Amino acid sequence: MEALAQMEAAGACYILVAEDDRPIGIFTERDLVKSVAHQQPLAELKIRELMSRQLVTVQEEMDYREAYQLFAEHHIRHLIVVDGDGRFAGVVTESNILRQLEPNYFFELKEVSAALSGSVVTLPEDALLQEAVQCMARQGICCVVIERDGCPSGIITECDIVHLALANSGAGTLLLGQVMSSPVRTVRIGYALHDAAQIMRAEHICRLVVVDEAGCTAGIVTQHDIVKGLSGGYTEFLKEIIRDQAEQLRQTQVQLSDTLVLKNILYSSTDMAIIAIDLNFCITHFNPAAETIFGYPANQVLGKTVLQMHSMEEVDHFRFEQAIERVKTEGEYRFSVEQVKEGKSCCINSRVTGIWYREGTLTGFVLMSRDVTARKRSEQALRQSEERWWRPCPRGSACRMSRA
Repeated sequence: MEALAQMEAAGACYILVAEDDRPIGIFTERDLVKSVAHQQPLAELKIRELMSRQLVTVQEEMDYREAYQLFAEHHIRHLIVVDGDGRFAGVVTESNILRQLEPNYFFELKEVSAALSGSVVTLPEDALLQEAVQCMARQGICCVVIERDGCPSGIITECDIVHLALANSGAGTLLLGQVMSSPVRTVRIGYALHDAAQIMRAEHICRLVVVDEAGCTAGIVTQHDIVKGLSGGYTEFLKEIIRDQAEQLRQTQVQLSDTLVLKNILYSSTDMAIIAIDLNFCITHFNPAAETIFGYPANQVLGKTVLQMHSMEEVDHFRFEQAIERVKTEGEYRFSVEQVKEGKSCCINSRVTGIWYREGTLTGFVLMSRDVTARKRSEQALRQSEERWWRPCPRGSACRMSRA
């Protein structure tokens, strides 16, 4: 009930459930309709018992036309947007998509009749509310049209069910004529689809009841129907546009993206740790070799600053500050450190350089490190071998030792 109150206060058709800023579920008006249809005691239920855990998440950088395809493929009405660390960044709905689509994509010369839902459920005003709720839950529809003498006189939507649930009204005894939203917004069957979409946007509604010339119910058109791209060949037309634009975007990114080049360098190196940081010293890239050499998984490091990592390891900040100043003045800074890994001492050689943009502007730094322990041990073994085979002669020159 607390979740329903928040939804109503915000005028939202869903509420997201999260832990540590990471989405774990979503509760929508449709989930509520199913619960009311089964006459579950809402006052006793927790949100986790009704929410859907089957989330479809996308990154913030996704093109909205690609998001359209996800709505169609997964038969969903909400996309959860997350950042690079999987934290909640926002929600995209079909309404958001609809606002971005240009009229020439799929509205030209099309009437609402081309996008009508497969069927519309109608009930008389003296039918019980519970009957409407059960129809909505059973058929997975967002509303029921209420009729008087064959003409729409009102409508019951999923949003209305939220209001009634909060009012704690006994759905079993209420008549639709008592609780329906009225008057209902209608358009004629020959109305232009683009104009219908404009009405929904201007009046902040998700559906329109379509009537024939006599004013009788002919169907219903929803934002979902419009975003779906109508039907048949018209859907393929929209998808073709999206595919073409996505391919153009991909080619542009391949040609121009410095980030793409950097990422390929980062992840193609198998034995060199490569760590990139921005001007705020925040770690933005941490390749698999870095995970191996420094012993941290990337998801624990990305987003943290170098100074935070140094504090965790109790490393003096002076060397880092010295390295940054040296890079700015001389272009690079080299150093070696001895560290203990799995109880054994190992030697790490490192080099810090700047990331420079084309105009010579410093945009960040790269640390490249390699574990040279094996090489050092080989060199030491070679020196010890040479010392065993050579000895000083009395005259001060080197003489080869004879084998016993």
